[in-house]
Order: sequence, then C-alpha cells, then structure tokens
Amino acid sequence: FYNISLQLDNNNIPYVVTNSSVCFVKKFNGVAWEEVGITGFTQTGSSLVFDNFNVPHMYVGGIIKKFTGTNWVDISTIQITPYLVIGNGKNLFFNSSNDLYASFVGTFYTDTPKTFVKKLVNTTWQSIVSNGNMNDKYYSVSNDNVYHLSFGSDYYPDVNKMVNGQFTLLGDQTFSSWLST
Repeated sequence: FYNISLQLDNNNIPYVVTNSSVCFVKKFNGVAWEEVGITGFTQTGSSLVFDNFNVPHMYVGGIIKKFTGTNWVDISTIQITPYLVIGNGKNLFFNSSNDLYASFVGTFYTDTPKTFVKKLVNTTWQSIVSNGNMNDKYYSVSNDNVYHLSFGSDYYPDVNKMVNGQFTLLGDQTFSSWLST
C-alpha cells in the first residue's frame, strides 16, 4: 500500500484510505475494519474529510466523491479548464456553513505550478486563491469563514490569514525560531 490516509469522523471513528493498484475506504466498527460502500476505485484516493453532517468526501482521481450511505457518488470535478493539470497538495475542507473547499497545486502546460483554492457553490467552483505560490501547502477555513494558510517550505512555514483579500502574517516571521530549539 502507498498513500495511506487516516481521518477521524465527527464521532471519532477512524477511517482509512489505502491505495495500491486500487483505492479502498475502510472504517473501524469497534471490532474490525469494514469497507465503506463499494470502493476499489482504479484511481488514487486522497484527502478524506467529513462535512458538518458527518458525510465522508474525498478526491478520487480528479473527481470529488461523497458517500451517500450506500454508494460513493461524484459531486463535482475540480478541473477548472481543460488545460489545467492537477498535481499534488490536494486538500478538501468544510467551513462552519458546510461549504466545501478544495485546494490543490495545478499548472497550465509548462507554467510554474501554483496553488489554487476553490469553493463549491451549488455546482460551480468559485475561485478563492488562484495565484498562490507552489509552496503554499495547507489551507483551512475557520468557523467565522476566515481563510488560513501556511506559506513556505515544510521546514520553515509561515502561517497567514486572509483579511480583505490580503494575507496577514500571524506571529513571528517563521517557525524557525522554535524549530531550532
């Protein structure tokens, strides 16, 4: 197996996404691991998250799926144009209003990869960030709908929040001061 993802649902039940030649989603029922719906997707699955109603969602290939209680159904494709190639850094998250957000690293042909953040409004993806640096690793939305993200490398990230369309640094310039101690 590779690209294993562990996530707890809103009731602290562990779920695991495993990938080998196929992708499986399993949850622990208190005694054993059981498959969640019919999985065995031929594409890689990642970024398993739960909405405010405890419904699991995840990326499978370039498509976002949600579990209906019996089946995994496609809710949207994240492809913005036919020329965008989605790379790594895929991340799904929900805000307190149960709005679905997706962040990912993408590139148009041979352009420098950039981070994108999109919000799903009905069936349309609304752009939140479309010119992020490739090192913008993680995005999240607080309960008051403020965007937070980490910039920089894994070793020296900065944490920022978006205020009026601008990113504002939280705390010191980098974590490097306490990472080295």
